[in-house]
Order: sequence, then structure tokens, then C-alpha cells
Amino acid sequence: AYKSSVLVALHSGDKIFMKNFLKMLIKQPGISIDSSDSALLIDKIAVLEKKYQIYGTQSQIGMHNKKLTPYPIVDIGGVNKRREKVGLAPLKHLRRSSP
Repeated sequence: AYKSSVLVALHSGDKIFMKNFLKMLIKQPGISIDSSDSALLIDKIAVLEKKYQIYGTQSQIGMHNKKLTPYPIVDIGGVNKRREKVGLAPLKHLRRSSP
């Protein structure tokens, strides 16, 4: 049931709401939260704050090439290990976007 709420939070565009929602989910007793859902929220908040994402879950359509491209990812060389830890499939064909 919480999955619907995750989708609402992700599409709200309100980073304060997303941050509070994520904190509430983590602290909620008796609810088992998928790590991949936390990863989605963490990355979405990072993108809204114009920071590098951790798991590479957020993408955009390139202005010039019209291809789906992930927003910048911190330590791109380690992203697939981080994704594996939270149950996400590996990313392929990534551009180098690490600081």
C-alpha cells in the first residue's frame, strides 16, 4: 500500500514533502520498505536540489540528441555496486558525469 504513496511523493515535485515522506517511511514501525523505493526518493531529491544522484534512477531527454540520459551521478564507477545493494538492475552505456 505504501508503494502508491511513493509514486505520489515522487511526482509531487516538492522536495520538502519528499524528504519528510522518506523520513516517515524509514521510521514507520511494522512497514518493510524496499530499498529501491528509498533509492528513487533519494535520487529525485538530489536532482531537485541540483546535486549528483547516488543510484542513477533519474534521467532526462537530451536537448541535442533526444536520447534518455541520466542526470549526473556521483562516483559513476561505483554506481552499479550501489544499485545492486538496493535491488536495482545495473545501468549500461553511461556517460562519464562524475565530479
